[in-house]
Amino acid sequence: MNNKSSSSPVKVNTATIIAVLALHMGVAAALVALDTPKPMPKKPEIEKPIEIELLTLAEQPEVLEVAPQPVVTPPPQQPVSKPEPPKPAPVKKVEPKPEPAKVTKPEPKPEPKPVEKIKTQPEPKPEPKIEKTPIVKPDPKPVIDNTEQQRLIDKAAAERAAAERAAAERAAAERAAAERAAAEKAAAEKAAAEKAAAEKAAAEKAAAAASNIPQNFSANQASWRSKPNFSIPPAVVRRLNPGDRLRVMVRLTVDKSGTVTSATLAKSSGNTALDNYTVNTAKKGKFNPFTKGGQPVVGVVTLPIDYQVN
Repeated sequence: MNNKSSSSPVKVNTATIIAVLALHMGVAAALVALDTPKPMPKKPEIEKPIEIELLTLAEQPEVLEVAPQPVVTPPPQQPVSKPEPPKPAPVKKVEPKPEPAKVTKPEPKPEPKPVEKIKTQPEPKPEPKIEKTPIVKPDPKPVIDNTEQQRLIDKAAAERAAAERAAAERAAAERAAAERAAAEKAAAEKAAAEKAAAEKAAAEKAAAAASNIPQNFSANQASWRSKPNFSIPPAVVRRLNPGDRLRVMVRLTVDKSGTVTSATLAKSSGNTALDNYTVNTAKKGKFNPFTKGGQPVVGVVTLPIDYQVN
């Protein structure tokens, strides 16, 4: 009974090893028999070869686990030494050798065949066709008698005379129209000139009338062309003291030529004899004409005349 129990584990281990070896051999045979994928044919224009590298994965062998059998212990009176079961031998993994990758050589490009030039024969030139020019025969002249010929001559002369008369009448009408237009233009120009002259005369008359109206000016705007000699008369000096200063204000009216036409006393100096002398002396002087807008006008100005007794 004990021998049967000890031999049963050995048989199980041997069967397991045989099964594992058989499995490895089947896998190796399958890998050897496996066809490698063939590369796709490449086009001839691609010169670079395609390198294909095959990677094979080794399958891990399945290890069967053997369940231990229960050990029957003998009765204590008869102890039996239990032999140790033999250790299973280690299973070596068989790795398939990788096959070398197949390198496809590029197919040589076919050399182009030289194209033979086919000599074409020149086409024959067509012969020019000579066209015959038709001969045009002149129309026969109609036979005209002398009477009909004279009638045609008279008719042509009459038509020519009528055309000349119409041209002369048309030229005369055009000439008359041009003369009439020129006369109308001259009349219009004359009327415009007369109108402009009348307007100019009226403007000058109005300006003259306006220039005759006295215009007021300041003493600074007055300038003597010929200034009279304002000196104190001896009769007046005897009545004054040395160092006395006197001022007479005179209002003067000056025409467009600069002549003093009027002189009046604007403010007295306190000495009647000196005032009268100053007014009479101012009338003898002459001014530069007063102007407005570049035109001489009649001006009115009030001037101070100062005296000092030495």
